[in-house]
Amino acid sequence: MKNPLLIIIRRWPLWSFWLGLFVVGLLLAVFNSLTTGDDLTRNQVSFKPWEPFSWELTSFFAIYLLFFVVFWLTERKPLFTQNWLPNTFIHVLASVLFSVTHVMIMVALRQMIYASQGMVYDFGDWSQELLYEYRKDVVTYFVFVLSLSVYNWALDKFQQAPEKSSESIRFKNKSGWHRLLLTDICTIESGGNYVYFNTKGQVYANRATMKQMSEMLNGDTFMRIHRSFIVNINHIKTITELDKDPCSLILRSGKAVPVSRKYRQALLDALQAKN
Repeated sequence: MKNPLLIIIRRWPLWSFWLGLFVVGLLLAVFNSLTTGDDLTRNQVSFKPWEPFSWELTSFFAIYLLFFVVFWLTERKPLFTQNWLPNTFIHVLASVLFSVTHVMIMVALRQMIYASQGMVYDFGDWSQELLYEYRKDVVTYFVFVLSLSVYNWALDKFQQAPEKSSESIRFKNKSGWHRLLLTDICTIESGGNYVYFNTKGQVYANRATMKQMSEMLNGDTFMRIHRSFIVNINHIKTITELDKDPCSLILRSGKAVPVSRKYRQALLDALQAKN
């Protein structure tokens, strides 16, 4: 029986996520603009009625654009994975770049808006203001990353694994259903939350794990040779640099693939038995 949560998640179009994020962000920006205007009025600070809206909307627009980059990075460097520590470090550095870029875009937009009204926008002391903005941006950044990571974790936990028969493997990705002959698959490569089936002419992505693929293909002509690679031994041409770790495996296509010392002897034994 299919998991109902997975059905809902998979049928939810990606464009609707971005539209929903835009609408929610826009509403929050308008609400914050009204609140800021009320605060300025209560404190008897002189301002133009459009100014609070220019501050909040430019900030929202800059962050919304940057979220596309954060989405791309989180898909490739997820937090809930065995590489969570280096990936977290990458995201910490990315959050700094996220904040600085946010401020640069935001200030540039505000300067253009003020100039159109015959005024000059002053951001203030950049050293202090950048630190102030980062304290807010780092929270925004990691709320988005953690939310996306939880979503991806749910997909990984409840996903329907690829279906394997004696001669082929069947799976679904964003472009639809695919059936690949096992003999056509050269390597399977991991990348974030996906595995990539490399054939002679094309690459097919599927949301799955290397552990799933190793277990599914156990006993066939596929062998795990690296934490990021599974190879079809029928496509191997030669192995070079055996004194190095990792050494290099050359496929009949000419592509080089790393072989970790952990898997090297099992691969050599399998090739010897095959020959």
